[in-house]
Amino acid sequence: MQDRPEDWELLAALRMFLADEVAPAVPQELRFSLRVAINVCAMLEREARLGERPAHEEVAALAQLLGEGRTAPAARSSVDSASPTATSASLNDVREEAREMQRRLASAIRAGEMDERLEEVVQTLRERLAARLRVAHPGWECFADDA
Repeated sequence: MQDRPEDWELLAALRMFLADEVAPAVPQELRFSLRVAINVCAMLEREARLGERPAHEEVAALAQLLGEGRTAPAARSSVDSASPTATSASLNDVREEAREMQRRLASAIRAGEMDERLEEVVQTLRERLAARLRVAHPGWECFADDA
């Protein structure tokens, strides 16, 4: 086995290089694009550190709303993953399952099938959105008007 940095470590190194070494030399007209690239690296780094857990939590939360009664399995994080290839394949499957469940929930909402559980649906969707925002935009709670 080769010792190598984890994906999140590579992203952190790239982010720091862009911020510390490249940014000072970039012309003004390219700085916004550079900031976007730095923020993308930071977001991917946070996502990689979390590993499979958010995808499994999404599936479990949607399954409960859809009446499928599943719970989130103990998912490995990227940091403790023993098999990156197997993890990637299973993670892609779980993400696709979550997308399919999101489509089914949206259809159920549009059809009025969730009207009697509206409060539960709204609460669950807010929690799932908050989880996504913690990855995409840490500190967002400071700006939320209903937090």
